[in-house]
Amino acid sequence: MVDNFPEIQIIASGITAFELADKTKESIVGRKEELQLFALSFSEMVSNTNFIEESRLLAQRLVYGYYPEVISKPEKEEKIHNDLVDGFLYKDILNLEGKKNWQRYIN
Repeated sequence: MVDNFPEIQIIASGITAFELADKTKESIVGRKEELQLFALSFSEMVSNTNFIEESRLLAQRLVYGYYPEVISKPEKEEKIHNDLVDGFLYKDILNLEGKKNWQRYIN
């Protein structure tokens, strides 16, 4: 698709990128750009709030993470956390291991 439609931009993320790589026969080496997006750091958050506030929230941040969406929507942190766990930890990692029925490995 990249060769046939140069005017469009294709973004593949998460497990989708791995699945596409497995299913395509052609390499796109030299025609792609990979970005790694990391969670925010404690020091980044201290510069945004302050040390005392971030120290107070540390236990909560360790549970829910420093993901930008968690930080910007604290009222939805539990749902966002559950979506991340379901989407990344269970589906993606078990899928990489070839476990198709990932739900049975959770309990």
